[in-house]
Amino acid sequence: TALRAARGLGVELLEYLAPQGGRPMPVDTQPSDLWYWQVNFLSEDVAAGAARLTQQGYAGVSSATVTLPLKELGFQTGFIARDPDGHANALRNSN
Repeated sequence: TALRAARGLGVELLEYLAPQGGRPMPVDTQPSDLWYWQVNFLSEDVAAGAARLTQQGYAGVSSATVTLPLKELGFQTGFIARDPDGHANALRNSN
């Protein structure tokens, strides 16, 4: 799947079908583990994006979007979903 923006870089997401037999990410993976990685996507409507991901069967790390009232991490609203391999991918606003 390729994501194209009106300008700037694009992102291509790949699903490796071979070689088979890989192991899923351990369920107790922490952000400080060497194998951990996360992709962040910016969105003007995080709630709509989260609803679409949930409808398509992606498991959310939390049950809904999260709001940070003080924008501690550089954004105010976010949602983290797991890809088919179990990696966390964040959808957040740019505020």
